[in-house]
Amino acid sequence: MDLGSGAGLPGVPLAIAVPEKRFTLCDRSERRVRFLQQVILQLDLKNASTWLGDIGRDYPANEAFDTVVARGVATACEVWSMVQPRLSPSGRVLVYESTQLQAQSASTDQESGATEDVPEQCSLSRYHFEIPGLREVHTVVCLEHLKPKTDESTLVKNYD
Repeated sequence: MDLGSGAGLPGVPLAIAVPEKRFTLCDRSERRVRFLQQVILQLDLKNASTWLGDIGRDYPANEAFDTVVARGVATACEVWSMVQPRLSPSGRVLVYESTQLQAQSASTDQESGATEDVPEQCSLSRYHFEIPGLREVHTVVCLEHLKPKTDESTLVKNYD
């Protein structure tokens, strides 16, 4: 799912690049969704569809996503809260963190020692990318469901 797809970034390029996967491009703006429908039609993207509405309130509960991507919607933890009920058990959220947000976050973290409030049921990772021709380092934040811990007392030990 591309949450807050807007003009279709990154959902449309992902649908082109990975034709074996299905992509749902979501937005709350009817005008944007109509634009995305036209793009999907013009590019003949059989693996992409659109959805109009508020993900936290209106999306059908019977569909689960492996990955939700978001750019310019909210912080990673806020996106997690919105979509967590719509994620598969191994689901993850990928959020592009703007360079402005990174600068604000870095100064706040240095001054107060604060860290992002990560929900208990997930882990947070940051991946930094340098893009040729740009000075700023770009960051993608990944939130994933925590893997269940194995209880060693229930493991059968074999001493051959």
